[in-house]
Amino acid sequence: MNSIRESFGQDLQWKRVKWWKREFVLLSGDEVLAMLYRQKGISGVIGEAAEGRWSFKRRSFWNGDIVITELATQAEVAVAKCGRKKSIAFADGRLLTLKKTSIWRHQWVWLNDDETPLIHFQPNKHLTLESAALSFPELSLLVVLGWHLIVLQQEAEASTAATSAGSF
Repeated sequence: MNSIRESFGQDLQWKRVKWWKREFVLLSGDEVLAMLYRQKGISGVIGEAAEGRWSFKRRSFWNGDIVITELATQAEVAVAKCGRKKSIAFADGRLLTLKKTSIWRHQWVWLNDDETPLIHFQPNKHLTLESAALSFPELSLLVVLGWHLIVLQQEAEASTAATSAGSF
């Protein structure tokens, strides 16, 4: 797997591997840069890139926070908030925000603490990296986690729409 950082300026796109599974790969052309999938025997979702493998697991049914664990060391590296304001808080205190930039289209952006855009998630599963993102050692984690949070949001919206449509 090549590094996401090395693909700066290239067309990056998330693709669903199988339509009936929540399994995705991030591609630059035909090259796989990252994966997001469920693995038997591990609760939660696995994110994988050249820089590491992480587990994304909800704290509990009632607490929607997602604990991010680096699988190689089993260290908790961050916690993602999944409420109305989506963010990631790293163990060293840094906080980044994932903000929806369009109400009608699925456009999202990771912002650092001074609101500088880092990573744009665009319609049709495209991804754009800003040069400011290259300085983050956790760039790959942000790309994979961002996509995971967006998929969760889309599933929640689809569920709400289906429930609303069924009540008429």
